Amino acid sequence: MNSFYMAVLLPGAINWDDNAVIGIRNSNERIFPDIEGSTITFGQFYRENYGLDVSGTGRITKGDAVQSVIRRRDTYFYRKE
Repeated sequence: MNSFYMAVLLPGAINWDDNAVIGIRNSNERIFPDIEGSTITFGQFYRENYGLDVSGTGRITKGDAVQSVIRRRDTYFYRKE
């Protein structure tokens, strides 16, 4: 599930640890500074995905993002009757 979701959300972070930060509120730092032409910043990613910051820390980790999808899946597709 982790790799599949990250392939859609942020492909460059597929092999990152679940504790890796992928979004920081108001940050202008580029997520992939070593990739030529990559301009996405931690702040831009955060603005576009702030709902993944369920703890309200101003940071989104890869684990936060994946857990959000798992919770939604479990809520809507694995309901116990």
